[in-house]
Amino acid sequence: DDKDDTHALSDFLKDRLPQVGLDYDTYGPYVLPLLTEEEVDADEWESVLELLQASSESHSDDEACWMQLRADIQAAWASHLQTQQQHEQEQHEQRAQELSAALAEERRVAEG
Repeated sequence: DDKDDTHALSDFLKDRLPQVGLDYDTYGPYVLPLLTEEEVDADEWESVLELLQASSESHSDDEACWMQLRADIQAAWASHLQTQQQHEQEQHEQRAQELSAALAEERRVAEG
């Protein structure tokens, strides 16, 4: 699904999931829906992590590994949201400056 490959964390997950013995193409679609701007229920996270852990041939017994994976994914997502928010703020400020400059120019022309 091309839509999943455009998700902000698809590259992160393509790198991170194989580190715990999971294929991104198979298991990425279970994780990506958890990464939205709305709050995701803790039970939903637990269900997905249990599925991932049960499916991993190399790390299924390592509880700490899965808690770390969840923390890493959530930290990467929070960082993405913060970066996106900063970018939107910068765009807003730039538009405000451009509008202010345009209004000053209009005033100058009207007075001149």
